[in-house]
Amino acid sequence: QVTWVQTLIALPALTDGHGGEAVAAVAFSADGRRVFSGGLDGAVRVWNASIGDLEEAPGLPLYLPGDPSVLSIARHPLQINRLAYATRAGGVYQFTWDVPGDLPAINLPDVERVLALTYSPDGTQLAAAGDMLYIWEADTGELVGRYEPSARLSDVAYSSDGFMIASVGQDGSVRVHLASDPTQTVRIADLTQAAPVAVTFNHDNDLLIVGDALGVVRAYSIPTATTPQAALVFEFTAHTESLTDLTLSPDGTKLATSGGDLTIKLWNAFTPNETGDLNTPQPMIMGEFCVGAPPSRLQIGMRARVAFTDGTQLRLRRDPGGEQLGSLNGGEQFNITGGPVCLGEVTWWRLRMDDGRIGWVAEGDTETYYVEPVIP
Repeated sequence: QVTWVQTLIALPALTDGHGGEAVAAVAFSADGRRVFSGGLDGAVRVWNASIGDLEEAPGLPLYLPGDPSVLSIARHPLQINRLAYATRAGGVYQFTWDVPGDLPAINLPDVERVLALTYSPDGTQLAAAGDMLYIWEADTGELVGRYEPSARLSDVAYSSDGFMIASVGQDGSVRVHLASDPTQTVRIADLTQAAPVAVTFNHDNDLLIVGDALGVVRAYSIPTATTPQAALVFEFTAHTESLTDLTLSPDGTKLATSGGDLTIKLWNAFTPNETGDLNTPQPMIMGEFCVGAPPSRLQIGMRARVAFTDGTQLRLRRDPGGEQLGSLNGGEQFNITGGPVCLGEVTWWRLRMDDGRIGWVAEGDTETYYVEPVIP
């Protein structure tokens, strides 16, 4: 099994963004251009996803009352500047990060700790899981639904049509709720070997995918009028330690998982066999970062240089595979400021030269590295 053991997009300034405290939650903006991070210092930071720079966020507060440690973040699916986050003290807040403004306050009658937070696909609802399952109207802050579980909930997810909500609890329960009334619920499974920690729907909303504290991933069919009982469709061990999160690609064909074994794995998901049943997801055969490319040795913030020593020059391009801006000589050094971008089985990186020039270079081909890290 090929695993990612390096950070896919390293944000070097992130180590200085939370005062040395741990980062407990991250989320991409809806357009993918920014990363939101929440720390145990109580701060939420906004980063440029391409170059790793910390951005000004005048819409975010500098301090919140109580224990402000941020435990979860949710990005709005439609408004790229809007996010919600929850703190250890029990607060749930919504903000537009780039402009000061008053979004509706979230009505929290007796919430203690929120471990997971998510918007509905259309952005009209906000759901939180922890000691309770809460659902609010996102634009008014009005509490419209709640469910009291028998044990603390670890994760919550909406179906793609917004009709259902899934929750997993520390007592091993896996449930599906009606989003319009979360007390209307169906128990999908009870895990006895290890508690479930992460959950998501497939794109057709007929499977529920669950990861547990032993690193096992299971998929269950969701009951319907014609098949009223949930059934285990497949299970496999994804990680040697607890699974920490899982998510499907936008087209639903790939499953990404992360675990306490410090790996991120990408799986080919939901391919039917000869009988029409679903095969167990299989690990993708891929190099780190880009399919078909050699394992990358670079990351954002790294100092690198042209690896050629025979007089060959490296092309500097405006975009990955695009217009040539110039050439770099063997040994020339620069800073990696963006990427990676995969194009034509090549890993491309954005760089900044010491003279201020900016462009993109290919890291190498299947036989030769064009660029190498500078080892201090």
